Amino acid sequence: MRVGCHWTRVKTHAIFHPNARPLCLEAHSSAINARQPFWARYRLRLAGGGYHWIVDTCLPMFEPDGGFAGLVSIGTAGLAPGAREAAMPEASEIRGAEGGRASEESERRFHALARISPVGIFRADTAGSCVYVNDRWCEIAGLTAGEALGEGWARSLQPEDRERVIGQWYRAFAGKRLFAAEYRFLRSDGAITWVFGQAIPEEGPEKRVVGYVGTITDITEQKRSREQLRALSSHLQDTLETERARIAKEIHDEPGALLTAIKMDLSLCLEEAGGARGFLSEKIYEAMTRVYTAVQAVRKIATGLRPSILDDFGLWAAIEWLALDFQERTGIPRELSMNVPHVSVRRDRATAVFRILQEALTNVARHAQAPRVSIIVQTSGNDLLVEVTDNGKGVPSERIHDPQSFGLRGMFERAAALGGEVRIHGAPGQGTRVAVRVPLGESKSEKS
Repeated sequence: MRVGCHWTRVKTHAIFHPNARPLCLEAHSSAINARQPFWARYRLRLAGGGYHWIVDTCLPMFEPDGGFAGLVSIGTAGLAPGAREAAMPEASEIRGAEGGRASEESERRFHALARISPVGIFRADTAGSCVYVNDRWCEIAGLTAGEALGEGWARSLQPEDRERVIGQWYRAFAGKRLFAAEYRFLRSDGAITWVFGQAIPEEGPEKRVVGYVGTITDITEQKRSREQLRALSSHLQDTLETERARIAKEIHDEPGALLTAIKMDLSLCLEEAGGARGFLSEKIYEAMTRVYTAVQAVRKIATGLRPSILDDFGLWAAIEWLALDFQERTGIPRELSMNVPHVSVRRDRATAVFRILQEALTNVARHAQAPRVSIIVQTSGNDLLVEVTDNGKGVPSERIHDPQSFGLRGMFERAAALGGEVRIHGAPGQGTRVAVRVPLGESKSEKS
């Protein structure tokens, strides 16, 4: 069942009981907003008159980027809890001799839906073993239905994903919770298929879990497009940094050298004037002051484009300079702790970490209203960890995920391009914490 509520307005063979429609709509909307499956009973009117009860289990489906994609719904005929057959004759008909037929009809409809579904559909028993897959599931995973049953599907998982996915799968079963994950199938021809899988408990009478029903969606092209965009973004960042370094060097070498020469000439003129406090000497002195201001402005512009300390002395010296410069410019006390003994960092990683830290401190200065900020730099195994914590007003969660927050998006992308990550947590009145992890060596994501 796809996006929309048109199914609630059906007027051909069955419509909602007047009391059921608003309640059902609210249940669907609440489940979608909460990103949770739901289970409900409601009444539909039969074509020949009267009403019968439906037990509806729905799984909201979401795209990997979080957008709502639709619903997978399994409806079975059932009797309302505590309903008396005399009061609900249409329900008694279902419960009686027709009960088995109704169940068979519901199952037949499920399989008919599964055959034409654009997503892979699977079912599992209460032990977590696969008992059914549709044709689309087989196409996506590259397995036959027989190969997928039991735990066969797990043997086809990409080895690097297998332990994570199986563990998450059985933890969801144990807690009767929603299962949702991105993972890869390794096909027999060596091709890799990325999927987004999700499943919910399938409930019977008395809300007893009778198994799981779920879907897989092929996201291989989305993953490939995302990787291409990330590679393009990384290339643009590298090109930008190279151009910044070139312009900074030219500004420092040419205008900087020229201004320094002018300052020296003015000094000689002042000496020739004999140091007297006459009109000419005053003008020369004023010109020297302006030249000095211009030299400082040129240095500031060059440093803003790319600090020479990053290339000349490395990342650790650049971080110390950045922290000191932040305190001098903003007046906000900073605490810097660095525990990185004898660790060298490649140029691309040094640039990424420096720019991420620079953006984090810029956000503190502009938005946090923080009395102090803490910076911790350390290593853990093959990873470089940087943490920036302030005690300001806290970044709202909606801003963290706002696609228009280009500074934050740039932080995420810089880290992701190197196989790392940036995590940001903020709470109103409790400050903000930015945690950065970047591999010191080449990551698996870069190799792939």
